[in-house]
Amino acid sequence: MGPPEAENATGNARGQRRKCRPFDEPEESGRFRLARVARRVLLPGVMEEHEVQGRFDGIDARFAEIEARFEQLDARFVEVQQLILSEGDRTRTHVVAVEKVQKVVLTEVRGLATKVDRLTRLRRGGLIPNP
Repeated sequence: MGPPEAENATGNARGQRRKCRPFDEPEESGRFRLARVARRVLLPGVMEEHEVQGRFDGIDARFAEIEARFEQLDARFVEVQQLILSEGDRTRTHVVAVEKVQKVVLTEVRGLATKVDRLTRLRRGGLIPNP
């Protein structure tokens, strides 16, 4: 049996360094940005209160934009459905064209619904304050 291996300054055997992200590493994805804001909110004195509120205000504004767009698309979707029902005796080409518009609108509505749902979950989790 040999002597136990020496540990380096970070406490890892054989001189291996731990791989970790620096606290302020620039990362543009929303998930990491929100996590960074959350860490700063939880660590008192790291970030000024007005900076935190500014970030939350930006998220609130985006949430409001998504909700407004969702309502517009929802209304458009209903219009397209009514058009398909009222114009059913037209040529098949017309109906197919309207169905394509309906599909595009529905896809966008679903995408925005997902974003709204994600932001709602962040609000429930306490990461984004309720207005």
